[in-house]
Amino acid sequence: MEINDRLRQVRVEMNLSQAEFALKFGIPQSTYAKYEKAGRSVPYELMQALGNIGINIHWLVTGFGPEKIYNNNQDTFISSSGKTYPVIPGNSTYSVPILASKVSAGPGCEWSQADFRELRMPTLEKFFLGYPKDDIFAAEVVGDSMQDIDLIDGDFVFACHNLVRGNGIYVMAMDTEVIVKRLEIDTVERKLRIISKNSDYPDKVVDPDRVIILGKVIGWLHRYAN
Repeated sequence: MEINDRLRQVRVEMNLSQAEFALKFGIPQSTYAKYEKAGRSVPYELMQALGNIGINIHWLVTGFGPEKIYNNNQDTFISSSGKTYPVIPGNSTYSVPILASKVSAGPGCEWSQADFRELRMPTLEKFFLGYPKDDIFAAEVVGDSMQDIDLIDGDFVFACHNLVRGNGIYVMAMDTEVIVKRLEIDTVERKLRIISKNSDYPDKVVDPDRVIILGKVIGWLHRYAN
């Protein structure tokens, strides 16, 4: 069974026609039909959307592991690698909003819907203990400028909005572009040093007015490069 067969299986189990399934996920029916026929590769956005409703993406891609993220009693959580974790009270999942590549809101401001991607990332709430859950957001890492700390292209960082606590890894907007860098704050000179953890990229010293600190990184989801 290939990924297109498993995709068809999900649709059939949801008791939806191709047209209904395509409409549910905002895809033209003719395009979706090609996914089931293996005429076109299944896009990441559709796989993530299925993950958001409980489908195990690891199973969808590889055929290994259970089909659903939760079992029938909803007492286990399956990671994308297929590893099973028990879900106990207070250790449920939370769908984290994912920032778009550009944002408009600054500290203390409310983000608009346009600042986020349409999809969210389900993550164990236990990962965010000690932080206000509603302030947690995710951002995708682009490029290799942080590779020395194993933060690579395609990883997702989790950050706490408006948290500025000393030097560290931050998600920030510079000229509205979202970046993930190490930040050193010089309160005496009123300067920010933006550091790439890759010797190929020089540090930048900028005025605080050029940077909007969106939140401090509290962890990340790492994708190992094969």
